[in-house]
Amino acid sequence: MITRRQPQAATTDSRAPAQGGGFCRTRTRRARATPAPQIPRPTLQDLRRVYLTAAKLGDIPATPATARANYNKLLTIAAAAGLSEQSELADLTEASITAWRAAQYRAAGLTAPDALTNYRLNSTLRQAQSVFSAAARRVYARAGITLTETTTDFYTRPPFRPQARPTFRAIDAATDAAILRLARERLQPPTPPPDAARASAPDDTAARAPEPATRAPEPPPEPAPATRAPAAEKIRPTSGEGRRDTDTYPRQNEAPLPLSALGAVMVEMARLCAMTVKEIHYFRRSWVVQTAAGLKIDIREDGRGFSTKCATKTRQIPLSPEVWARWSKVLPLGDAAPFGEYRDYTSPQSEYSRTSRWLGQFLPDRQKKLHELRKMACSQVLARERDIYAAAYFIGDSVQTTAKYYAAQLREIRPLE
Repeated sequence: MITRRQPQAATTDSRAPAQGGGFCRTRTRRARATPAPQIPRPTLQDLRRVYLTAAKLGDIPATPATARANYNKLLTIAAAAGLSEQSELADLTEASITAWRAAQYRAAGLTAPDALTNYRLNSTLRQAQSVFSAAARRVYARAGITLTETTTDFYTRPPFRPQARPTFRAIDAATDAAILRLARERLQPPTPPPDAARASAPDDTAARAPEPATRAPEPPPEPAPATRAPAAEKIRPTSGEGRRDTDTYPRQNEAPLPLSALGAVMVEMARLCAMTVKEIHYFRRSWVVQTAAGLKIDIREDGRGFSTKCATKTRQIPLSPEVWARWSKVLPLGDAAPFGEYRDYTSPQSEYSRTSRWLGQFLPDRQKKLHELRKMACSQVLARERDIYAAAYFIGDSVQTTAKYYAAQLREIRPLE
């Protein structure tokens, strides 16, 4: 005789007791979140609120810092078309991109398509369009933000053509040596010659007999070395693909600020250790560790807000004891961040901006001055070690990225015999 199994109520357990003492699988239906009511005529401010909140909750594959940077790029493009955060999202169209591109070309004095300029603009455009990624669009739909067809045209607009990737060209030897020398002298002034030291000694001639009148007076001591390159030492500007940065480059008839001691440390961190701007701003004394192979700068997430991109830049950078001795005299005691908050590093009053303005006299046509020094450090390691994998580990990037964007040929290729 066949008996029919009695229906049982679904429980939260994935297994429910069945007749006969066994267990049977029951399917539980997941409760769906109730969609939010539609926002009538959403604005860019509504978009920002939902997008940044989604980044904090992990609903989109972007950190909160990356999400803010992406939205700021979007707002930059919108502002070129006369839009603000109070403007309706439907007003963000492909024409906004066209107006922004035209403004950028006018500011650069360009009338014909420029491949390098297009490459730079495409980088900004990609960040702005990532605000409308597939994951972000799903979040907007749940939040009640409907994207119009004109907004779709904005985030599906293809990149500008033609475009060319800028490759790094090494800083010439004279300029590179001058930057390193002046930074080192700012941290460790050279020892004055014996004559200058004797001339600067306390005057004890009052207790001695007067010198004969026929003796010529002693010449004044030589002035201390200046922190800037002397006028007679002409530093040839190096060529590069970046354009002048109005926030960091000294304006006409404006002398660059003198290099500060912390600025000199910043220069050496980029040029001798290939540290990124973010790593420099989060640097602490505790990052310097003693290993069996010598002093190392231990780059890793420290639980104080510092994080690397997918942990790809986690590494240990070799540090010379002489360089660390120079830094130790300048860096504040304790474990505080010496260069200010990373989020404020683009401020004109920040140590980064002041140092970039000082570097502007040597690298006038390069946009990211400290980043150029980081690339130069990578190129030097590649030339010395003759190992692209060692150079990639040194800067914390992939071999492909190192070869494309960081490494320049410093060694002369000798003819085959």
